[in-house]
Amino acid sequence: MKAAAVAAAVALAPLSPLGALSAAHAAAPAATHGIDFDYFDDAYTDLGANSVFETVTLERFKYILRDKPGNFAFLIGDPADANTQATIGHINDVAKDLGISKIYNFTPKIDGGKWNLWNWADLESVVGGNGLAYWKAEGTGANTAALSTSYLNQDTTPQFVRNEAGVVDAPYLFVHNKDRTVDVGGTPTADHIVSSLADRKTAADLDTPAEVTAFRDQVRGVLDDVPAGQYAVNSAFTYWKDEGNRRHAAGYNEGAEPGRYGGTEIITDADNVDGWRIQPITYPEWIALLKKPGDIPFLFGGTWCHNTRAIIKEVNRLAQENGVKKVYNFDYSLFSTSNGGTNYDHSRSSGTTITTGTGDATRLLYPSHLYGQTINTYLSNAIAQYGKVDQVGQSPNYYHPDGDVTKPVENAVRIQVGHFLTYNKDHKDAAGAPAPVVDQALRQNDDGGNTEHMTEWWFVKNRELPSTDHTGRGSINVTAGQANNGLANQRAFAKEAIDDIEQVFRGFTTDLPSTTTVAGIGPSVDKGATPTLQVSLDAAGYAPYSSSQGTGSATPGTLIAKPRGWVRLLNGTTEIERKRVTRAGTTSFTLPAQNTPGPQSYSVQYLGRGELIQPSTQQVSFAVAPTTTTLAGAASAAAGQSTQFTATLTPATATGSVTLTGLPGAAITGTINAGSATLTVPGTVPSGTYQVKAVYAGNDDNAASESATQAFQVVANPSTTTLTGPESTTYGAGGTYTATVTTGATGTVRLLGLPDAIDATISSGTASFTLPAGLPVGAYQVHAQYLGDSQFGSSESAPRSLSVAKAATTTTVAGPASLALGAGGTVTATVPGATGPVTLSGLPGGNRTAQLASGVAQFTVPASTPAGAYALTASYAGNASYLASASTAYSLAVAKGTASPASTATNQAYGKAGSVAVTVPGTAGIVPTGTVRVLEGASVLGTATLAGGRATIALPKTATVKKHVLKVEYVGDANYLASTGAGSFTVTKGTTKAPTFKVTGTLRSSRAGSATVTVGTAAGLAKAGGKVKLVLKSGRTTKTVNARLGTRGTATVKLPKLAKGKWTVQVTYLGSTTYAAVRAKAVRLTVKR
Repeated sequence: MKAAAVAAAVALAPLSPLGALSAAHAAAPAATHGIDFDYFDDAYTDLGANSVFETVTLERFKYILRDKPGNFAFLIGDPADANTQATIGHINDVAKDLGISKIYNFTPKIDGGKWNLWNWADLESVVGGNGLAYWKAEGTGANTAALSTSYLNQDTTPQFVRNEAGVVDAPYLFVHNKDRTVDVGGTPTADHIVSSLADRKTAADLDTPAEVTAFRDQVRGVLDDVPAGQYAVNSAFTYWKDEGNRRHAAGYNEGAEPGRYGGTEIITDADNVDGWRIQPITYPEWIALLKKPGDIPFLFGGTWCHNTRAIIKEVNRLAQENGVKKVYNFDYSLFSTSNGGTNYDHSRSSGTTITTGTGDATRLLYPSHLYGQTINTYLSNAIAQYGKVDQVGQSPNYYHPDGDVTKPVENAVRIQVGHFLTYNKDHKDAAGAPAPVVDQALRQNDDGGNTEHMTEWWFVKNRELPSTDHTGRGSINVTAGQANNGLANQRAFAKEAIDDIEQVFRGFTTDLPSTTTVAGIGPSVDKGATPTLQVSLDAAGYAPYSSSQGTGSATPGTLIAKPRGWVRLLNGTTEIERKRVTRAGTTSFTLPAQNTPGPQSYSVQYLGRGELIQPSTQQVSFAVAPTTTTLAGAASAAAGQSTQFTATLTPATATGSVTLTGLPGAAITGTINAGSATLTVPGTVPSGTYQVKAVYAGNDDNAASESATQAFQVVANPSTTTLTGPESTTYGAGGTYTATVTTGATGTVRLLGLPDAIDATISSGTASFTLPAGLPVGAYQVHAQYLGDSQFGSSESAPRSLSVAKAATTTTVAGPASLALGAGGTVTATVPGATGPVTLSGLPGGNRTAQLASGVAQFTVPASTPAGAYALTASYAGNASYLASASTAYSLAVAKGTASPASTATNQAYGKAGSVAVTVPGTAGIVPTGTVRVLEGASVLGTATLAGGRATIALPKTATVKKHVLKVEYVGDANYLASTGAGSFTVTKGTTKAPTFKVTGTLRSSRAGSATVTVGTAAGLAKAGGKVKLVLKSGRTTKTVNARLGTRGTATVKLPKLAKGKWTVQVTYLGSTTYAAVRAKAVRLTVKR
C-alpha cells in the first residue's frame, strides 16, 4: 500500500509563496520510491555496484574542465570499448584503495555509437552538411564555443591531438586541474593534465596476475600523483546550481528592477538540505533506464532551457516530499545548446528536412532518431502539445529508424522541455493495454490536444501573489497598483503546472478512489432509439489548481479540477467506443440503435490516471419497449391476378409506411392510416410459395417492428407439351427434335431420355433441340418437359423412340517408301472420326498396336529393323461407335548400311607374336557378321569370322623391324555392304641372349691368346649379327678388343698380350638392325707367366 496518510499530510501543509514548506522545516520522508539504478554495474562485466564512477554529459564535461578548480579524475570510454571493459574494474579498485571517491566518465560517442566527437570518420558516416560542421565544432555559442580537446590541450605537451584521419589520439585515464601551471623559462605556463595513462588494454592483456599487478601499478602511478584528499568532486546539485543559475542570470538582465525575472539565483543550498534528487544522465543511460523495471520519474530539459529552469526547483522539492530517490534528467539537446533549427545537436528536431545530400551521399542533419525512435519504442503512449501526423496539434519529430536514411521516415510526438513524467516499462492501463508512460504533467484540452506547461521561473516563484503585486512580472508591461490579467494568467498557468507535477509525484504515494457517474437515460427507451449517456468523473482528495485560461490577457478564471484521462463504453467485455474526458471531467457516448426489445446493459469504465487515481466503472441498465405489427390476407391467388394484404400496427398512433417482404420484384409499400396499411400484390408475381411478412421501419416516436411470417402461394395455369423428331440416326450424324408448348408459355423446355438433358428456350411456342454428334450407339426413349414460368405450370410430352447405329469407317496407311538402315521412321494409320486401337502388321517382331488420336495413329519403325522389303497393312477393329475396316498394303524398303572396319594392332618386338583386333561397328544395334581379313600389300596376313562385330588375327613373330601398313577388308552380310579400312603396327628390335666368353687354352703373359664369343638367339629366328666389344681390366690397365660376329652368331677374338695376374673381361653385344645391344656379366681371367 502507498503511504497515503503521509502524502495527505504533506499536501495539506501550508505553503510559502515559493511552494516550499514554511519556516519550521519538516524533514523529508525517507527516499523509498523509484529505483536504485547503477549504470556502471549494469554496463560493465567486471565492475560491481557502488563504484567511484559517474557519467558526465558533454556540457558538464566542459563545465568542469572550464570552470571548476581542483584536481578531477576522468575516464574516457564506454561499454562498447574493449579497453574500458578490460580496465575499469582495476581502475575502480585502485581508486578505492587510494581513497578517491569520484572518477568522472565521459564518452565522445554521444549516442554510444558513431555520433563520435573524437572520430570524424565515424561522424562523416552518419551526419553531413551544416550538421557535420556543427558537430565537428561541438556546437555554437558562448556555452559550447570551445572544443572539449581545446580545454584538455592547455598543456605543455598536448595529448588530445586529432590525427589526419580525424581521430583524437588521447589518454583514457587522466587527472585534470584547470589552474595548474609549470615554470617554462621563468614563465608560469598552463599544464592542466597532471598525469595520464594511454596504454590501452584488452581482456587478453590482463588475464594473468602479473599483468594485472603491472597494470594496477600504472593506474596507481597516474592517480597517486595527487593525494586523495586533494581530489575535487562535482555533484549533480553543484552542476545544476552553477550552470542553471549562470545561464538564467546571463539570459535575463533585471537592470534597475531587482526580482523582475525572479532574481539571479534559482537554485540555492537550501534545495540540497534533504538531498538533491535531480540526476543528469547521458543518452546511453537513458536507454538503459528505459529497459529497467520499476517506476522511474524523468525530467526532460537542460540548463539552457528557461522552461526547465522554471520548474526544476519544484520538481526537486516534490521529489523530496514524496520520498522519491532520483528524478533522472535527460536533455534532448545533446550539447545543451538550444532547440533552434540550426542547433544540430537537438535530437527532438521539428524540421521536415532532416537529411542532406543525395543517393549514397545522403546523411542526417540531426540525430532525430535518438529521440523519435526512443519515444515510439519505449514511451509509446506519451502525449504532447505537438502531436504526431494526423493528431491534434500536429508538429511531430521526424526521423529515419536507426538513423538509416534508406528507411522510410517515421514520426513521433514532440515532447517539450521542461517536461516531467513517470515511466514503468511493464505498466498497463485498466483495459490491459501497455501504458509505459504512467503519468505526465500537462494540460489535456477539450479538443483532444494538449498544452505543455511552458512557464517561467519568475511566474512559478510568485505564483501565489495577487495580480496587483507586480513582483517578478518578467516582460509583461504593467501599471503600478493595477491588476494585470496577463500577469495573473501567467501566474495561474505556472501554479497549475506545479500542481500538476505534484499530482504525478503523488502517484508514488497515493491511491485515490474515483467515481464514474452516468446520466441521460431513463429506465426504458423506445425501440430503435439511440440514447446519449452523459458521463462525469470525480475523485475524493483530488483538487489540484486548474486555470480556465491560457497565458493571454483574458479575464482570469479557475476550474474545479476533475480526474482526467480516458473513459470507454463497453457492451459486456466488448469495447464500443473510447473517449478522453474534458477538463471538467465529462464526456458523452451515443448508444447504438436499440432494436432488441427487453432489458439491456452497458458499462462505462474510467481507466484512471496513472497510479494516482484508481479506475472505476458504472453499469447502465434499461429496457427497450416493443412495437407490434400483424399481417392478414389470402393464403393463395391465381397467377396473373392481384391480391391484397392488410398490416395492422399497435399502437394505432404509429405513422409512416409498412413494407411487405418475401416476394420477388419491387418493394410493396403501404402508407399507415389509422393504424393499418393496405399492401397490394401485383399479378406479375411468379407462381410459387412464398414466406411474407410486414415490416414497419419505425419513426421518431415508434420503434421498428415486424409481423410474423406467413405462407402465400401463387398458383400457376396448366400447360401442354408435344415432341416431334427422327426415329433413327447414326453415330456422329446428330439430328433435331422440336417441342411445341401451350400458346403464351415462356421459359425453358428440357429434352430428357438421353445421357445428358438438353435445355432450349421457347420462341413463338416452340423449342428446338440439336442432338449431339457424340450421342452413343443404342436405343433411347426421349420426351420433352416444359419447366413452367411465372404464369404456367410444367408439363411433359409423350415419349418417342430413337435408335443410334454405328458409323462406317475407312482405314489408310502411309509412310516413307524407303529408309536407311538404322534410321528408323514413322508410319501413320488414319481412321477419320474413329477412336480406339489400330493394328499394324508386316514388320519383323510381330504386329504393333497404337491408339487413335483425332483419327490418327502413329507407329514407329524401329531403327533396328533389318534391311529388306516389307508390306505393311493397318486394320481397325471398330468399337462401340464405329465399324471395323482395313487398309491396302503399303511397301517399305530398308536399304543395306555401310559398316567401315577399324583395326588396332599391338606393336611388338622382333621374335614376339602380335595380333590385330578388328572391329566392324554396326548401326542401331544391328551387329555386322561375316568375314574380315588383314593384308600387307598383296600378302594376306590372316582371316577371321566376326563375333559380335569383332575378330582378332595373329601377326607373325618374324616380321621385320619397321612400321607395317595394313589393309583391313570386310566382305559384308545381309545388312551391310562390303568395305575396307586401314591399320598399322610397328616391330621393334628383338633381344638376344647375353653374350658368352670362352678362352681358348691357357692365357700366358708370354704370348697373345684367343677366345670365342657367342650371342645366342631363339630357335626359328635370325642369327645375331654385328659386332662385339671386349674390355679387359687389371688394376689401372685397360685393353679393348672389337670383333664381328659370323653367320652363326659367334666370333673368334684374338686377345692382346696380357700381363700376368688377375683380369676381368666385360663383353658387350653392340646390336644390329634386328637385335638390340646387350651386355654380359664380367668374367674373371687368370694370366699365367
